[in-house]
Amino acid sequence: MHVTVPAAGLMLAMHAPDGLYSMPVNVVFGAVVMLVLAGALASLARQSDYRRVPLMGIMGAFVFAGQMVNFPIASGTTGHLLGGTLAAILLGPAAGTVVMAVVVFFQALLGDGGVTVLGPNIFNMGVVGTCLAYFVYRVVVGRAVDRPARVVGASFFAAWLAVVLASVFASLQLAVSGTVTLQRALPAMVLTHMAIGVGEALITAAAVAFVVRARPDLLYGHTGTAGRPLGRPVIALGLGASLIVAVFLSLLPTLWDYPDGLESIGIAKGFLREQPQVGDDGSLTTLPAYPLGVRLALVDGRVTAVHRYDQQPTPIAVGDVLERVNDQPAASLAAVAQALKFDAAKSVFDVEPGRTIPVAVLRDGVARVVSVLASAAPAAGGLPPLVALLPDYTVPGVKGLLSTSLAGAIGTVIMFAVSLAVGRVLLRPGRLAVAAARQPGSGTV
Repeated sequence: MHVTVPAAGLMLAMHAPDGLYSMPVNVVFGAVVMLVLAGALASLARQSDYRRVPLMGIMGAFVFAGQMVNFPIASGTTGHLLGGTLAAILLGPAAGTVVMAVVVFFQALLGDGGVTVLGPNIFNMGVVGTCLAYFVYRVVVGRAVDRPARVVGASFFAAWLAVVLASVFASLQLAVSGTVTLQRALPAMVLTHMAIGVGEALITAAAVAFVVRARPDLLYGHTGTAGRPLGRPVIALGLGASLIVAVFLSLLPTLWDYPDGLESIGIAKGFLREQPQVGDDGSLTTLPAYPLGVRLALVDGRVTAVHRYDQQPTPIAVGDVLERVNDQPAASLAAVAQALKFDAAKSVFDVEPGRTIPVAVLRDGVARVVSVLASAAPAAGGLPPLVALLPDYTVPGVKGLLSTSLAGAIGTVIMFAVSLAVGRVLLRPGRLAVAAARQPGSGTV
């Protein structure tokens, strides 16, 4: 049996890849998302608030660009803006959910998050992150919608809680899918995303504070909601800011090569595939030896187990020095890879799961031989994306950081245009709105 171990692509927080959840979970949450979107579309059709069309375009572009910027948190993990709470506060839960669904769908077409897991992904980021977050925001704000401090504080708390709640639902989806037990997933996911949520909350609160000072009428439900629409300078400013984030700030993650919350937990627990790492000279520096259930690395020049995948029971312990694998000397990681029939060209282990592999180890200075039942690599993270228009957020034919910046700019402009088009279709002015706008003395444009 060939077990693929491809290079890991860009994975953003909460963007689950194909194979992470079971098909029943994908179908059930897909159906829930369809029902929520149907309700949101019906609500928007009744509102006919065409003044929010340009804001939908700006939010679509900004959320897409913002999700490209990962920020480091403790323990070598990163997080990034989800943006659902900010979208809901400015657009309302209905329009915010639609914009988030469009963004997540477009990202899946780029290979960021699987197409088959769109249901859970949109639910976690576009329903929990908007509808539930907006409910929390309104409860905290109460009747003090004209008090800037209360509005900003409520946006901070709602954004933080949205990230935590999304991680709870992701843990439940993993557990129901049989990917990992709830006892293992929930504490790790929640604790990690409690820290990530602080970054989300700070960004959201800062953006809301700016809007409160500059254009408080843009807050959904504000008493000045019926004010003037966005002019071209404001639209250009919003799109320009999104492009700056996508072109320049998106390069910040290259300064810290850390996985995001879901990815780091998935790799540690063994339900998300990780890739071998190669040094500047082309030699292996780490090897995710999934048939043995451990990650191997060179420690003081000796092949040593440095991590044990929780999902794969193995008699090899962290700290064991491997001396022989399949009766072949473990003189280097390359030698172990050869013993496990790893094909570097195809990135596969040709080891049948369940097959017994004799491994000679040195544990606490005592030599011993253990029998390992070969495990298969996790499916999630090892399946190529069904569609990848700009794979790993790069432009084919363009190399280096320029490729990432160009891909971010292209994606941001596309998201602005698509979100704007969706807004125009859903929020086109009704007859009463048009008639009111044409009346003498009307302040609308």
